[in-house]
Amino acid sequence: MPPVRFIVDHNKKRLYRIVDGEAPTREIGKSLIQYYVDHPDQIPYDTINDLRSWSGKFEWDWLREHTIKVEEMLAEHLRKNPETARPGRRIALVVTDKMWKLLARAIQNYVSISELNVFASMEEAEAWLDAPRSHSDRPS
Repeated sequence: MPPVRFIVDHNKKRLYRIVDGEAPTREIGKSLIQYYVDHPDQIPYDTINDLRSWSGKFEWDWLREHTIKVEEMLAEHLRKNPETARPGRRIALVVTDKMWKLLARAIQNYVSISELNVFASMEEAEAWLDAPRSHSDRPS
């Protein structure tokens, strides 16, 4: 089984990215970039990143670069396809380590189009994504 699996819910316009094992941060990020290249219509979808089974090494510098790249891809997609725009694209991280809350605050500095939040369960992440859009949901 690959370390990164993708599941799409077109009705909810939601992409699930499930990461298992010790995949390096770069491999995880590259898989998402390639996925978006292969499926550009899904770039504006909300994303749930399930990292609860991931045990790889965290690479902050590369994650920052990756986050900026994805935001640039989203901005370009929305420029070319304004009809796909939805208010407040959201990214949910589902993790076991509370340190991710602090990392999410740092990552948010590089995310201008999307909202980012961290959760301990899929149920919490789903509830947040299902809630009405508001920029007050951004981590502070």
